[in-house]
Formats: sequence, C-alpha cells, structure tokens
Amino acid sequence: MKLASGYAIVVGALMLLVWVFLLFSGQVPDMETQFLALVFHWAAELVTALALIASGLALWKSKRWAAWGYPLAMGMLIYALINSPGFYVQRQEWGMVAMFALVLPLAIIALVLYVRGSWRHEGIGR
Repeated sequence: MKLASGYAIVVGALMLLVWVFLLFSGQVPDMETQFLALVFHWAAELVTALALIASGLALWKSKRWAAWGYPLAMGMLIYALINSPGFYVQRQEWGMVAMFALVLPLAIIALVLYVRGSWRHEGIGR
C-alpha cells in the first residue's frame, strides 16, 4: 500500500507544482481566448491534486476513509490523464503527450496494487 499511496502523494504534488510553474512563467497557452475554460480545467486539476494528496496520506496512515477516497482520487487522475493529452496532441506537443502516456499506466498499476492489497488484507483502517 505504501507504493500506491506514495504514487498518489507525489503525482498530486507534481500536478500542483506544474500548474504553479506554468502560471508564473507565463506558459499557459490560450489564456486570453479561453480563460473561462481554463478556470474550470484548473479547478478540476486542483481538486484532483488535493484528492490525490489527501487520499494518499490517508492510505499511508491506514485511515478508514482511504478505502473509498483513494479509488475515487485515482479515478479522477485516470480521467485527467485520458482527457488532457488531447489539447497537446492538437498542438503537436509530443513531449507532453509522452508524459501523459507514461503516467497513465503507472496510475493504473498503482490502483491495481491498491485493489489487490485491500482484497488481500480485507480492507484498511479497521
């Protein structure tokens, strides 16, 4: 479970750091033309990152709510990892597409490790 929880914590923190870097370095494209769409996208990414960090910590500490919080947060991440690359594919930014293609299978592996571990140990936080 430590590997799965560590993955969620690290990815959630990296999501926050990437957005802070992009915003403060002025590297967010379409800021003027699609500002409202970006605000909603940022909100979804912020909630996902915070859910990953919180549920990863809860799983690490064997809190009861991690049993539903971790799969929920990982589902949010997997959705983001499938949805977000489309923007970069359209802009032909293949480095970003490759990053999403690397992180997605790792997210699935982390979720599978969690599910296998929780079945084996009959749940967490008892």
